[in-house]
Amino acid sequence: LPAADMLPEATIITIIDGAGTVLSRSTDAGKFVGRNIRNVGMVEVVLFRRNGTMRATSLENIEGLYGYVPVPGTDWIVIAGRTADVALASARRAALSSALIGFTILAGVLLLAWYFAKRIAGPILDIRQVAARVADGDWSHRAPHAGPLEIREVATQFNHMLDAIVAAQKRQLESEQRLRLAMEGSRLALWDFDLVVGQVYLSETWSELIGGPRQETVYRVNDLLAGVPPEDAKAAHDALIATVKGMTVDFSVEHRFVGAAGNLIWFLSQGRVTERDSRGRVTRMVGVCRDISERKATALEIERLAFYDSLTELPNRRLLMNRLAQAGLESRRRHQYFALLFVDLDSFKALNDTLGHAQGDALLREVALRLRACVRDSDTVARLGGDEFVVLLGDLGAETHQAAHHAEALGLKIGMALENTYHLLNATYRLTASIGITLFDGDDVDDINQPLRRADLAMFQAKADGRNTLRFYDREMNARLLARLELGNELRNAVAQSQFILHYQPQVTAEGRVIGVEALVRWEHPQRGIVSPVEFIPLAEDTGLILPLGRWVLEQACIQLVAWASVPELMHLTMAVNVSAIQLYQKDFTATVLEIVARTGVLPTRLKLELTEGVLLKNIEETIAKMRVLREIGIEFSLDDFGTGYSSLAYLKRLPIDQLKIDQTFVRDVLIDANDATIAKMVITLGQSLGLNVIAEGVEQAEQKSFLLKHGCRSYQGYLFSKPLPPDMLAVFVKEQFLVTDSST
Repeated sequence: LPAADMLPEATIITIIDGAGTVLSRSTDAGKFVGRNIRNVGMVEVVLFRRNGTMRATSLENIEGLYGYVPVPGTDWIVIAGRTADVALASARRAALSSALIGFTILAGVLLLAWYFAKRIAGPILDIRQVAARVADGDWSHRAPHAGPLEIREVATQFNHMLDAIVAAQKRQLESEQRLRLAMEGSRLALWDFDLVVGQVYLSETWSELIGGPRQETVYRVNDLLAGVPPEDAKAAHDALIATVKGMTVDFSVEHRFVGAAGNLIWFLSQGRVTERDSRGRVTRMVGVCRDISERKATALEIERLAFYDSLTELPNRRLLMNRLAQAGLESRRRHQYFALLFVDLDSFKALNDTLGHAQGDALLREVALRLRACVRDSDTVARLGGDEFVVLLGDLGAETHQAAHHAEALGLKIGMALENTYHLLNATYRLTASIGITLFDGDDVDDINQPLRRADLAMFQAKADGRNTLRFYDREMNARLLARLELGNELRNAVAQSQFILHYQPQVTAEGRVIGVEALVRWEHPQRGIVSPVEFIPLAEDTGLILPLGRWVLEQACIQLVAWASVPELMHLTMAVNVSAIQLYQKDFTATVLEIVARTGVLPTRLKLELTEGVLLKNIEETIAKMRVLREIGIEFSLDDFGTGYSSLAYLKRLPIDQLKIDQTFVRDVLIDANDATIAKMVITLGQSLGLNVIAEGVEQAEQKSFLLKHGCRSYQGYLFSKPLPPDMLAVFVKEQFLVTDSST
């Protein structure tokens, strides 16, 4: 056995043999050596297993921990153990030591965790605090560049994001400021319509436009409409319904509104849908309002100057012809007779020459007043010029004799009214009138000029019959038209035999450069020589010969353009070709033009069709549709004789036109007639505002060109530059670049 000082504290060693007899023991050897302890429970286990460990009661009946192993080469077994108190005390010490070590490690880990948490969480917390300040609206703060590389990178990206947002906000603010300045400069009022609650928000510009203090306002829809005249409110309502139902993309309507001073102001309201609910119903619209009072006033002034006689304030020939066309349509629709009375003052020229123009003008004004006093509000009294007046009567019934009776009664009433004494400058005058009357209905009139010609013939008959009387147009007067019919027959033969040629009048810029030509047809009559279109075009339109003639003119113009396309000096020219309303109204007009263009191979962008305002008298929607088809292939449109009709002002903005042509009747007297000068300037301004090219025809004097150039018209046509020329002479003219010397330019 080992020495006692070599054994662990409280260790007990016992050696037994295979029979369970104690051979040796480290303590109490005398008591146990030689004793058989086989029956002790612990020993039975040792003898059975011979190798292992156990917790058991010792021979002294003390609990302990024991291990046992056999001794090699013998049947001995060594049992060694310690009491539980001693053994467990050691374990407790070890456990305590382990616990202390673990606690130390845990404390170190926690310390490290606290260090790293502070190093990582601190910068993140700083970023969070910066984000909170930014959320509160303070964009001046930035995240500190601290912590690990990843956190620093996050801070850098976060700051970049803030910088980008601030820059975007600055750009947006600048953009909003520019938009606000632009809106204020353009005098646009913003509106926001909430259809759910029925309220309209209007910006402060609106209040200023209607003459109130500058402030934002919110209207209930009914309250807002209370300031709109009923007829305008209906138009606005119809436009709104069309937009809400998807019939139109944009909302647009012109309407009046009662201003703060009680005055009516014209506005153009435009907008579009911005929000819909889940069922697709419109819930919100936004848009702008623009004050168009000045534009409306300008248009009305143009209309007044263009369609009313400046002396008597009566409708002039242009307005009369428009109302005459409307009367024809109304008569056809309602099967009612209309009457036209042509009134010509007898011996007015002698009276005017004797008394002077001032007295003559005063007398004409008095005649206008008396004529208006004789008719109903629905009738029209017009002055054609000089001492010629026309009265248009409507709703005369469906029976010829009844209509004739009403017309004759009014004619007699007018004759008596005009025959009454005139008091001018303390002197008295008497005059009479010759009156021609014609009845017409829609089925009887093929041309709006026909009733006027008939009434004119009847008036001449009244003059021939002694004056101071009235005469109805009758069929016998047609005998006087035999010469015209003869000319019509000759014209028909001329069309069949192609007795026509085209001349071309140059269209030039302010610098004298030829940019295009207008094709003008001439009749080479075998006996009369060259016949002006002024003589035969109206006849061609009356007889329907304008259709084959117009087709021939268009075809020849296209052929000429193709020929010029190979000449460098001429290939840039555009060709303007006149198209009558009768041609345009034909159902196959578009197909005819497309066929001619395709067959001749002309470049469509070099072709320009000139239309007169007569095309606007009927079928305006169909006319616009035809024009748009031709515009798609590049053909341009010019509105010829602008200012001589009536409907163009209403439809001008809808027509797909490229050019306005100032009528030569305005250009001719632009230097001596204030009204003509005003109309010319207004046409130029109107064309420029609509983005249209404006060209003046009939320019014959350098002073006329200077006036037009001064007011913005830079394209001209007229004898100042060149008369209409045959093709060979036109080519020479263009190649030589004929320039008009104008000291004023």
